[in-house]
Amino acid sequence: MPTKPLLRLNFTLLISAATLAVVAVLVVAWAREAAIQHSSVTEIKRLGGSVYYDDGPWFLPGGVTVALGEWLGDDYVRAVVVVCPDENRLADSMPQLKRLRHLRMVYFWAITSGETIDLIKASLPGVELSAKMMR
Repeated sequence: MPTKPLLRLNFTLLISAATLAVVAVLVVAWAREAAIQHSSVTEIKRLGGSVYYDDGPWFLPGGVTVALGEWLGDDYVRAVVVVCPDENRLADSMPQLKRLRHLRMVYFWAITSGETIDLIKASLPGVELSAKMMR
């Protein structure tokens, strides 16, 4: 009869190891995505642009999202949804904009060139283009 508890223990260890492996894969994927977003945000800001984040995951209350954002960094908790790039350095910012998976809008204070509109529409299909003033 000692084999049944031993079998139960082996099965429990196997399930625990499999669960841990799945969690590890998910954490690595999440951290990779966050690192890509972080490097893109850093480069966009270096080029004179700014970014705006969403409210965070729907399952986390606002206070928890803020605390995790301060502890881990916003790029690990929230997604960038709006970018305000410097129009004069848009060509340099475009590779970074393409890497932001959750980007919904590119916003300009003023667009002075029709080429800017064409470049964004061609490079970022499905992303809304908005400007305070279009010339």
